[in-house]
Formats: sequence, C-alpha cells, structure tokens
Amino acid sequence: MPPRIGFGLSFKPINDLILCLDYFYRNSKDIKINDSTFAIYRNSNKYSIGLVYNHFDQHPLRIGYRYYDWYFADHNNKLINEQAITFGSSIFIPKFGSFDLALELIHRQGSSLTENIGRLNLTLHYEEAWKIRKRRWGY
Repeated sequence: MPPRIGFGLSFKPINDLILCLDYFYRNSKDIKINDSTFAIYRNSNKYSIGLVYNHFDQHPLRIGYRYYDWYFADHNNKLINEQAITFGSSIFIPKFGSFDLALELIHRQGSSLTENIGRLNLTLHYEEAWKIRKRRWGY
C-alpha cells in the first residue's frame, strides 16, 4: 500500500456557514510488485473545497468542488484528471439518525478519452445504540 497523507481545515467565517478545505497526497510512483516498479503509476494529489450552509433547521445544504489527478496514467502515459462538483443535504430523523442525499457531477479527462459522470448517492445514517442513554444504573 502506498504511503498517503492528508489534512483538512474547516472554519466558520460567518454564522450558519462552514468552509472546508482538504488536501490528500498518495505516493504511488514508487509502488513495487514483485520487486518491479511500473511506469503507469504516478504520485497523486486531491484538492477539495466545500461549503455547508446551516440556516435551515435540520436541513444543512452542502456544495463542493474537487480536483484529483489519478495515481495511474492512461495508455499514452499521460495523467488522468478528474474534476467534480457535489451538492447535498440531510434530513434528520429523530432518535434514529439522518437520511443523506447527494449529487455528484464528474468530468474525467485523459489524453484520448473524456468521461462525464453523474452519481446520485443515498445514505441512511443511524446513530449507534451505545450513544443513546436511557437509564442510569447507579453511577
């Protein structure tokens, strides 16, 4: 597994708005399989920025952008780049968790191939039972 490092930062410039920045680096160029390295593997970087708007009670709105150069090259030994815009929100379910809905619009570019992808992500997120405290047992 190649060494990876990432870090992120979030801050609240104004009330109801959170700005998130993220960077991820993967050192794939030096991957060895059976003591052999491969020219198609590259070091990759991923940059992301996002906003979370919490003005509407129980329904945060999210928007984001990411740029990612892939860890392997195409058949012409050129980098594959990916850019994406994401939109999403959550509906909180009392005493359970939340239902998350997200849309991703992705543009992927190699030297001879271009892809446009749309993804709809639906997630049911539940709170774990150990976090819900119903009784005290004398402590």
